[in-house]
Amino acid sequence: MNMIRKILITLCLVFTFAGSAFAYGNPRWFNIPVSVYIPKVKENSVTIKAFNEWQMASGGYVRFIYRNASNFANLTDISINFTPTLNNSEGYIVKILYPPFGETSGIFYKARVTVATSDSEGNPLKEDALKRRIILAAGRAIGVYNANLTTSGKISQESINTLHWLYKPGYSVKEKE
Repeated sequence: MNMIRKILITLCLVFTFAGSAFAYGNPRWFNIPVSVYIPKVKENSVTIKAFNEWQMASGGYVRFIYRNASNFANLTDISINFTPTLNNSEGYIVKILYPPFGETSGIFYKARVTVATSDSEGNPLKEDALKRRIILAAGRAIGVYNANLTTSGKISQESINTLHWLYKPGYSVKEKE
């Protein structure tokens, strides 16, 4: 009986540390649906379309609830804001906040996303270009750090594989030979 107890304790420790290592290296949202605050601005509908692209790509494993009342800005999981310009090459900034017990938890606490609505010369982006930028920012906000788009503006298969790997139970990416 004592030997079985030791084996069970050892197995529990192994699974706990293995799970913690996965979470540390692959942080993600724990509670689904993820709430998203989008201010009442003209970019509202294109932002919802961009997040819906990730929701569809996930096959339902990632879902979003959208809020636009200003009192939700600090209560939601992901908060989107827009600015005319940013001084970086991506045109967006994603700041991930972790719970008080730290990044090693592997669980996102909040994400604050700022998206520039103009290109590097200050020209306003067309809706398609803005949607692409928001798709990339949204990908980073849900844990797909190297999100890529195809030339047609769709989420790349590599990004979808990463999304499924993070959120779909039992999913594994098959290695290419």
